Amino acid sequence: MGEPVWANEARKAAVKTADAYKQALRQIAEGLARHDGCERVLENHVREAARVLAISANSRKPWYKRPELEISIGGVIFGWAGCVPDFVSGFVPNHAQWKESVIPAAMIVMVIVGSFLVSHGWLRIRGIV
Repeated sequence: MGEPVWANEARKAAVKTADAYKQALRQIAEGLARHDGCERVLENHVREAARVLAISANSRKPWYKRPELEISIGGVIFGWAGCVPDFVSGFVPNHAQWKESVIPAAMIVMVIVGSFLVSHGWLRIRGIV
């Protein structure tokens, strides 16, 4: 059995990935040279760029799966819990009887959900969850 033959889709995907890697490597190397105050990109800048790219790209998650986003959303929900009375008062008349029970319930739910998201995200960063 000989060498496997590349499918057209696989060949295109390999070229696209290689081009993206090459472009990222070039941008990082140029940034490192600018940071060092060099007029030229040197070989050590390219080596360091390859190392940085390898470190940052290994096990990189998409933005919507990152624990930092989870912590941020949890913090926003937790912070908005204090705004519930003002928000509800803007849309509901003051004489509504259900308003007195809905506001504390919504605040409690928002505090619990926000705290859970912040805690869960923090535990994911620590590698516990």
